[in-house]
Amino acid sequence: MEERKGNSADKTKGNFTLGKFLHTGRELVVEIRASLHTSRGKWGLALFLFGVFIGIHKALAGAGLEEKQNNLFLATVYSTIGLAVLSNLQDFKLLYLLPITRKEFAARQMQKAAWLCIIIFSVITSQFACMSLGMESFWQNVFWKSIPVSISMGAYPLASVKPVRNSEMQGTKMYHLSFWMVSLDFGMAFLNLMFVVDSWNMYAWILPVMNYATCIWAAVYFYRKIALADVYYDEL
Repeated sequence: MEERKGNSADKTKGNFTLGKFLHTGRELVVEIRASLHTSRGKWGLALFLFGVFIGIHKALAGAGLEEKQNNLFLATVYSTIGLAVLSNLQDFKLLYLLPITRKEFAARQMQKAAWLCIIIFSVITSQFACMSLGMESFWQNVFWKSIPVSISMGAYPLASVKPVRNSEMQGTKMYHLSFWMVSLDFGMAFLNLMFVVDSWNMYAWILPVMNYATCIWAAVYFYRKIALADVYYDEL
């Protein structure tokens, strides 16, 4: 009995290993490839590519910094929604029948969100790279915008997922998420995207630091909610 408890504890501690993170990435690739065989997945890919195109095209255009910032905002929203559509097949009946604990399932969902964060981060950073900013201004935007905004937006698929096809149950209902918390997480990212960062001074730090704090709080909140949620297989 003690040996079984020890193995269970080791298994729980190993939910966030590099191997499992890479395995989640491979699962995400398979899921996206499967989504491309559906009309919904094709629309998701088109929306994602449209956001990337708009962001990079407008960044290369000779517009003012504020106009480029507004285009970055719209492009990030389009890309994130398209990515969420691609990465959610919305038919997870078999997933809830897998013999895994709720903490393991929560870890998988958080790792999936982390991969989506990396993709969104790459999209936003590539847009900043095309804006012809100086080196200092580029790194300001990477640290104050790309990183915290991508973390916030990567949580969107967790809130938008449907566990059963054609079901009205969204991730917010499935995990009993607070709409206030979700709105604060996304809202802080949107607000951070709308303002131009032009220095390293304290005034320019306020929104990014608040965005980082919201990201940390939201990540803990999502994990705890998912790990304690009454998911499908618990009710069988």
